[in-house]
Amino acid sequence: MPISYKKQSSLALDEVFQLFEAADFPGPTGKFTLDQVAQMITHANLIMAVWDENKLVGVSLSTSNFASVCFLVAFVIHPDYQAKGIGKELLRLTRQEGGGDDVSFVTVSTPNAADFYESVGMERCMNGFIIPRAR
Repeated sequence: MPISYKKQSSLALDEVFQLFEAADFPGPTGKFTLDQVAQMITHANLIMAVWDENKLVGVSLSTSNFASVCFLVAFVIHPDYQAKGIGKELLRLTRQEGGGDDVSFVTVSTPNAADFYESVGMERCMNGFIIPRAR
């Protein structure tokens, strides 16, 4: 399995959407729509991808100011590639590219992903604030 990790300037929408679908990645009100995934790609200023040769098998989409905070917006690994250390490495590289130790690395997790984030050393946040979505 020739896995490679790459910082990308963008990704093809259809490839990312297929990855979201394969992973059954939950959106705020069900599955993410094609338009929502397009918006995430368009507005991410840090895009990291995992490739198995020419197949996209993982992606992290983040917004970072590279000075104080990097917000991980979406993090998806294809189910066939989970539990192999690929997600852990993608998260490490994303954090490194997003500002490393100089920034807070933050995400909002779905319940089924919380254990993964804790297993890679992320802590639950007690000083965060939110205005919940209205719809």
